[in-house]
Amino acid sequence: MDLLIKDRLAALQRIIDAGTTRDDSLFGGNLGLVLYWWEWYRYTGNNKYAKKASLLLALVIQRLDDDTSNLKGTSLSRGGAGLALVLLLLEKEGMISSSDGQAINALNELLFEEATLQLDQDCTDCLHGAFGIIHYFTIYTRLTGYNDYLNKLVAQACSRVVKQPDGYWFRNAMLSQKGQEPVNFSLSHGQSGMLLVLTAALALTKHTDITGEVIRRGIQYILKHRLQVDDQRGEYSCFPFSASDDGAILENRPRLGWCYGDLNVVLLLYRAGKLFNEPEWIRIADIIGLYSTMRKEEAATQVKDPFFCHGASGLAQFYQTLYVETGDEKYKEAQAYWIGEATDMLNDPVIGAALHQNAHSLLDGVAGVSLVLLAGLQDRKPFWSEMLFL
Repeated sequence: MDLLIKDRLAALQRIIDAGTTRDDSLFGGNLGLVLYWWEWYRYTGNNKYAKKASLLLALVIQRLDDDTSNLKGTSLSRGGAGLALVLLLLEKEGMISSSDGQAINALNELLFEEATLQLDQDCTDCLHGAFGIIHYFTIYTRLTGYNDYLNKLVAQACSRVVKQPDGYWFRNAMLSQKGQEPVNFSLSHGQSGMLLVLTAALALTKHTDITGEVIRRGIQYILKHRLQVDDQRGEYSCFPFSASDDGAILENRPRLGWCYGDLNVVLLLYRAGKLFNEPEWIRIADIIGLYSTMRKEEAATQVKDPFFCHGASGLAQFYQTLYVETGDEKYKEAQAYWIGEATDMLNDPVIGAALHQNAHSLLDGVAGVSLVLLAGLQDRKPFWSEMLFL
């Protein structure tokens, strides 16, 4: 299997090498490729990969200086928070020096100011809004020890939570439409991701009481929406995509992926369950997580491609994360299964055409698939997985 994976990795690298992209973003373009090449350097020790990473990062910075970059705003996915996170991780890795990393300080002020404005407007999205910036500042605080930005943003975020008798939830103005305020449960845009960010921030902020309360009551709200599964009727998901503010289910699909689905809640329950010493949350996570490993048909997962966002490679990386969290071999087996599925899908001629169309994206292209396949060859959690909330 390892030989097959290495063969696929070589083919994918040729696709990446064959073209360039004007997209400089973290999740869709060159900043993600910087991490891709750096991971290859870490795996092989070959300096040519470190040079590729350095040259590409220099290109992104030059475009910013020339005002020709398409980085937009301050988001994690497509803007300044993504740039700051890459610089931070690479400074930690030793690819850039602390003096080269001074740009982080200038970015921090911009990111903090924009996050405060976004929180006031309930632009909370994890990929495109304030919680993506809080995620960055959580990692920044852990690596630097400076928590002033994080303290203020966590306190402000907690002040914006909607409090109801059956639990707490965060609005996401980016998802509101026609007067509706759907409560989204996903990692990418909703409650699971936001509570995972707060769970990671809890030990680093002075606002432990209110943050802990928001996490606890937020999990209470999610668990109130747990669904009954019925494989015979094609009802595989234990949690909906979204609900209305009065509790009615708005959208429910059987997707199992990085972006949406039951694994988002499972990871939250494992991490928060350990943090708060709540064995019942861990028990629920075990039940739902291990049940998910049996969901392999397309009808039960909606997995149709090998990509990271809602495809096979994202599932493989998610299961590696759950294995690290729990040590349960079933998750290790699930990781291997979905790596195998991703590898097989690369032979599909329709998918093969898509590989060339969107080669450089972490979420929807070759770069993300490659990073997951590379992680499958190693016995360590990859350094880049944290940026994806894993």
